Amino acid sequence: MEIETSTTPDSKFAKYRWIGYTFIIGLLFVVFEHQYTHLERQVRFVDEDEIEEILSEAAETGSRSRQLGVLGVGVLGIYAFSVSRRKLQLSNPFLLAALAYVGWATLSVTWSEEAGLTIKRLIVLYCLIIGAAGLARALRPSQIALVTLIICIAYILVGLAGEIALGGFRPWGAEYRFRGTVHPNVQAAYTAFCCLATYFLRKHYPAYSNLFNAIFVCAAAALFLTKSRMALVAFIVALGLTILLQSSIRRMLLFATFGSVLAGFVLLVFGLGGARLMDKSTDAALLGRTEQTGSFSGRTPLWEEIMEYVDKKPMTGYAYASFWVPDRIEVIKKHQEWAIDSSHSIYFETLGDLGYVGLGILLVGAFLALAYSIILTRRYPDDGGYAFVTAILLYSLLHGLMESHYVKPFFVTFIAGCCLLSITLFRSDQTADTSTSNYQPQRLPQAAN
Repeated sequence: MEIETSTTPDSKFAKYRWIGYTFIIGLLFVVFEHQYTHLERQVRFVDEDEIEEILSEAAETGSRSRQLGVLGVGVLGIYAFSVSRRKLQLSNPFLLAALAYVGWATLSVTWSEEAGLTIKRLIVLYCLIIGAAGLARALRPSQIALVTLIICIAYILVGLAGEIALGGFRPWGAEYRFRGTVHPNVQAAYTAFCCLATYFLRKHYPAYSNLFNAIFVCAAAALFLTKSRMALVAFIVALGLTILLQSSIRRMLLFATFGSVLAGFVLLVFGLGGARLMDKSTDAALLGRTEQTGSFSGRTPLWEEIMEYVDKKPMTGYAYASFWVPDRIEVIKKHQEWAIDSSHSIYFETLGDLGYVGLGILLVGAFLALAYSIILTRRYPDDGGYAFVTAILLYSLLHGLMESHYVKPFFVTFIAGCCLLSITLFRSDQTADTSTSNYQPQRLPQAAN
């Protein structure tokens, strides 16, 4: 049967709206997230001063295309919300944490050093929330996974085509990292989301299992080519844990026992192998990025400097999305000796913006959302949509240890928000149809003639 929708059944176009949502979302995030500069960096050297100038300009003014793109997301959300009839559920405790976070962020205008900038970025936050709420009402988790899959494939292919066209696709090079039209770490998130969506949708579309397997392998190869180490680790852990959560208690205990034995064996081997084996393992873990071995440890002095600023405003921070202003970018760049406009961690990013209060709210909300998604994954193990949501949350929280994407207006942030609101803000109309006893596989939807 064709993919089900949550929109009004009396509209003959309702079951095809998801196609329009996919196209519009993909296009809007291209407008304000993808940059030709990243493709240029594959074929020519871009010095730190040029990068700093780009970052400072973005921090101070933004661009007209980004502003229009964000407004477009909000308008799309209003439309999607209005044409859907999926019922609200306002009793989920996650919603209290979400409201507290948005409220605290809004209140931060009162202590912001750059009130105008803070207001602009709050408008971006509101538009993304409206957009995510609208799509969450219009699409079920499995449909969000399908939309994610299609858009991520498009982004990966566009990036690959751009690199090939400019002669920058050189995977055999020691310093090569697949980036396309975004930073390699953002591209890594695209590829990881693509892999997760592919894996957990296979059961929904068994007739296309070979196609899904091929997509998974290709996306995993692209993830490896980004040489984003934390992204790869987060993907493996998120995928493994989610698969485990779908298993029976007996199998979970078996895997836990096996994992403990394997960990002990690995520690024993490293203990016997000594420093030489440790050095070889370190080289392998760096994915060939031997020239950037400091980027793991390089975050430590950055975080130490950020904490010096946090100590001055520990409870409130410097206002929502307002820590990285041009003056601080300039000062921190001189100290760290590299161009930077983020804390490279959602947790330190939140500390700088909203202080310990904001970080506490974020952690409580993340715990509540993850716990609820795990409950749904365990309750409906044959519905790949809930497993996809759990995997996305796990991946975002783990990758967020060393990246700030997930508290900024990126496509992956938007998808994570759609996943969160889809399971917490709206009632699950399809739970009766996705239990283990009566779950029916689906076919890929057909476009309207």
